[in-house]
Amino acid sequence: MFVLKFLERIAFEEPGAGGGGGGNADPGGGGGGNAGDFVPASMDTIRQSSLSGLDESYHEEWNTLSSKITTPSDLAKNYIESQRHARSAITVPGVDAKPEQWDDVYTKLGRPEKADGYQFRDTFGEGENTYAVTDEDKSFRQAFAPVAHRLGFSQAQLAGLEAWQYENNNITADARFAKADDITARNEKVLKQQHGPDFERNKQNYLMSTRHYSGSDWEAMTSVRLEDGSFLLDAPFMFNMMSKIGAERSEDFREPNAMNEAARGSAKDEYDRIRTEAINKGLLPSSPNWPTDELQKLSNRVHGSTSAIGGRSVSN
Repeated sequence: MFVLKFLERIAFEEPGAGGGGGGNADPGGGGGGNAGDFVPASMDTIRQSSLSGLDESYHEEWNTLSSKITTPSDLAKNYIESQRHARSAITVPGVDAKPEQWDDVYTKLGRPEKADGYQFRDTFGEGENTYAVTDEDKSFRQAFAPVAHRLGFSQAQLAGLEAWQYENNNITADARFAKADDITARNEKVLKQQHGPDFERNKQNYLMSTRHYSGSDWEAMTSVRLEDGSFLLDAPFMFNMMSKIGAERSEDFREPNAMNEAARGSAKDEYDRIRTEAINKGLLPSSPNWPTDELQKLSNRVHGSTSAIGGRSVSN
């Protein structure tokens, strides 16, 4: 590099340069100058002398750069710093470079030595919005890490992608839930129109039957979503099917159960009212006018119409 030649020339100028006495660089030669008397060259001298032998295409740029350097020591300092920068600079391989030629570049840019060297976060968000990664997330990470390493991802790039994915999932989920809420509201409106004044009663039958048949899986059932994001239990077909089942089971008095509990309670109240009225009239169970058949029907509703041996209940 021509700069190195400059440094070699500018360190010292010939003894007695510019003066008389025929001095020269040979310490053993005669002349007016002493062999140890070296005179530092000025920057103007360096700037002009360096142009000799330098291709003219460099002249303008050299004049611009050297005009900012005031002393030879500054020139030396700039040269040393440029060499340090060159050693730490990242040289981008060519278009046809092999994958291994990129390894040094990726390493300098912050890629871990191995794929398992990436650091992943365990949680995102804060407070009530904190999201803890799942086993499914961890499996995805394990599969993605080698891909990221092969593509040259630095730790910072991976962290940025991870944060973006979390935010994007939040946005997508919010939009999906908003759409689901809208679908639920429209479904309820349609069901109210279909069932008219019986909607609330059918709704009670629906809730009663779904809870009864879900059993211990009720909580899980409430979180099941359809493809459009709406909840399964908000779907009209579920409401119509389970409310019908609930209505039928609430009128099934073969045996007491949670589904006919409300109806059995009403039957018990009616049984007590009729029996009390009969007694107040002075009637006895053996009297011809005692409401035996009516009380028997109500008793069957309250206690169940099927006995343990398959016969009919006869209590009154």
